[in-house]
Amino acid sequence: GNHLNVNDNPRTGDYSVGLYQINLYGTLRNGRPSEEWLKVAENNIQYASKMFDSQGWYPWSCKYVLGM
Repeated sequence: GNHLNVNDNPRTGDYSVGLYQINLYGTLRNGRPSEEWLKVAENNIQYASKMFDSQGWYPWSCKYVLGM
């Protein structure tokens, strides 16, 4: 989203990690893997694939640019 980037976001305290920019906001609450696990490229790809399989492009803000 417009408020998310690879750096800490002072407004929300969240940020995204890895090749597929998995957002860590609410990690413990939503069951996402740890930051360290997501920093491993293979893990990030695996988790992004699961997200895509269950939600399509919804989790990624690029869906708007792609017209999805």
